[in-house]
Amino acid sequence: MHKSKFSLIIMFIYIILLSQASFAESPRSFKVVFDESHFLQGWPVWDTSFFGKSKLATCLMDEGYIVDVNTLPLDKIINDLGKGDVLVLSEAVNASYRPGEIEAVREFVKRGGGILVISEHDNSVGMSDFQKGIVANYGIHFNNDAIRITEEKAIKQKHTWIKASSPFLKMENIGLFCSASLTYDKDVNPLLVVRDENIKNGEAVAGVYKKHGDGRIIAIGDSEFYWNGGIIYGQNKNFTLEIIKWLSGEEVKKTIPADYNLFTANEMEITLYSEEILTPEISGGTVNLVKQRKNKSVWNIKVEKDGWVRFVSDKGMAVVYFLLPKNNEGMKFLIDESHYARKADASLSGLYKMACFLRDNGILTFSSSSGSYKEYDAVLIATPLEEYKRIPDLSSSKRIILLGEFHLALEGTDSICRSARKMGFEKLGDPLNDIAANFGMTFSRFALCKDDNIFFEYPVYKGCIVGYEKNNFDVWIKGDEKCWGEDIGSGMISPLTKGENDLSDTTIMIANDRILASGDTDIFTNAHISESQDILNRIIIWLKK
Repeated sequence: MHKSKFSLIIMFIYIILLSQASFAESPRSFKVVFDESHFLQGWPVWDTSFFGKSKLATCLMDEGYIVDVNTLPLDKIINDLGKGDVLVLSEAVNASYRPGEIEAVREFVKRGGGILVISEHDNSVGMSDFQKGIVANYGIHFNNDAIRITEEKAIKQKHTWIKASSPFLKMENIGLFCSASLTYDKDVNPLLVVRDENIKNGEAVAGVYKKHGDGRIIAIGDSEFYWNGGIIYGQNKNFTLEIIKWLSGEEVKKTIPADYNLFTANEMEITLYSEEILTPEISGGTVNLVKQRKNKSVWNIKVEKDGWVRFVSDKGMAVVYFLLPKNNEGMKFLIDESHYARKADASLSGLYKMACFLRDNGILTFSSSSGSYKEYDAVLIATPLEEYKRIPDLSSSKRIILLGEFHLALEGTDSICRSARKMGFEKLGDPLNDIAANFGMTFSRFALCKDDNIFFEYPVYKGCIVGYEKNNFDVWIKGDEKCWGEDIGSGMISPLTKGENDLSDTTIMIANDRILASGDTDIFTNAHISESQDILNRIIIWLKK
C-alpha cells in the first residue's frame, strides 16, 4: 500500500476513536448546559456584548458550576446529563425541536434533571411555538401577548423595564423587558408575578415552576432578564443564580484553584490553594501529599494512563486531568484558562480532546489559569470573557492561537441598550479583540453561515469573519458563493449577495508564521473535533515548522 494512503487510513481510524472517547469515568461536577443547537437560539454564552450571557457564565463558574454549550441535537447529548445538571432551553428563530428531542428532555427530567425554558413575548419568528412541545408535557403554555408598561410610565421611570416579584423566592425588584404571560395547570406554581394597573386584572404571571418526579422545571416568558445588559437590573443576578440552584437541587462546591488543570507528564507536582483539608480521588495513577501549609498543599501525581484526580473538601473541589506523554521531550503547549477562557475539560464545549490530539502528535500539553508563558512554545486562548491583562506576556510566545466565536454588535443603538444604560449598564469590553489588535487582526461582530450548520472547505459551525492587515497572513478557511450572513445591525437574517456584500472572500481562519486565528471555536471542541481532521493536521505542521 502507498505510504500516504496508509497514513490517511491510520488518521481516519484515530479520528473515529477520538470521537468515541468516553468521559463516563470523569469526575462528577454539576453542569449548566445552554442549548444552542439551532441557529440563533438565544444569544451566545461566549458573547461579551450587551446581548450575550458572559456575565451569567462567569457568575456560574464562580459558584462552581461547569458552564457548557451544546451545538448537537439534544437526543445525542442528553444521556450524559444527570441529576443535579441544568439544561437551559432558550428561544430560537423559526425552528423546532424534533419529537425525539422532546422525549429526551422528558426522560432527563424524569431521572432528576432541571430545565430552564425561556420564551419571548410574541411569536413573530416562531419563538413562542419553539418551546410549546417541551412545556406542554408539564401543563405549561406561553401566551403570545406582551406584558409591558405604558409609554407614560416608561418616560417617568426613564426606562422600559417591568418590575416583577417572586413570592416563591421571596425576592422583589426583578426586571423583565417585555414578557409573555403563562397559563398553567393546577400542579404548576407561579414564580414571577407582575402587578400593574395597566395589565388585565392588574396581575400577570411571567414565570412558573414545578417539581416533576425527581426533576424540576422553570419556564419564563422573557429572555432579556439574564443578558449582560439585563442581569444588572435590581435583583436579576441573584434571581438567576437562585433559580439555577433550585433547578439543580444539589449543593455545588466552589472551585479550588490549582496551578495546573491539565498536564502531560509521567510525574508532576501540583499545588492547590485552599485552607481546608483535601481528600483526593484518582483514576489512572497514584497521588500523594508532599507538603501541607496553611493556605496551600502540594501533591505528587504519578501517571499510569490518561486520567484525572479530584480533590474534595467540605466546601470546594478541584479536578486535574492528566495525559500520559508519547515521549518526555518536545514542544510545550499551553491552553490558557485565565480570564474565564475556554477550558481543557470534558464538557461538550471544552478542549480536552484537542489536548489529547496534541499529545498524540508529540506535543506536551498543559492547561492553567496562572503562571508564565515563557516556558511554553505555543499558547492557545479561546473566547476569554473578561478584560485580558496578560497581553504584554504574549511577546515571549513563539506561536499563538486565538479562537473566537460569532457575537453581536447592537451596543448603544437599540432601544433596549439605551434603556439599560440609564440603569447603570456600561459597555462591556471585547477581550479577544484587545489581544488581536496587537497582531493586526480583528474578530468581526458578524455571524457567518452556510446552510444550517455551516460547512466550508473545512467544517465550521457558527463563526465570525476574521479581518487582517493585507499581505501579513495566509487564508486557511474562507467563505464561498453559497455562504450567507446575519445582518446583526437590524437583527434580521438575510442572504448577502454578490457585490458590495460579497462573502466569497471572507476569511474565517488565517495564519502567519506566529499567529493563527479562527472565527470559530466549535471545530476544536470535544463535540466537533472528530469533524476537523484536515485542519488539525495542518495546525500540527504549522506548530512544528
